[in-house]
Amino acid sequence: MSIRHLTVLAGLALGSSSAQAAEAPTYATVAPLVETNCVSCHGPETAYADLRLDSEASLLANKKAVIEAITSGYMPLGDEGWKDTEDGKTVLSYLNAIP
Repeated sequence: MSIRHLTVLAGLALGSSSAQAAEAPTYATVAPLVETNCVSCHGPETAYADLRLDSEASLLANKKAVIEAITSGYMPLGDEGWKDTEDGKTVLSYLNAIP
């Protein structure tokens, strides 16, 4: 394989990883969803199960519990959960993109 082919392949690989990174939602996208659906029970005034989700730091600190709650269909309460919803998929995509 020539150097030119390797350069093209490397460019394609980098381009695809950049595109994947661009597809992951940002905290700015996720924050309103969490604020609307989670913070009334997991915020500064009420923190059921000692779980606060009112900041990016607290959301990431509780990443495993939030992923489990969404994928189990348990949260948010008051409806059928987020398991198969676009909001749930957005939050999960954000959390799963963070190492």
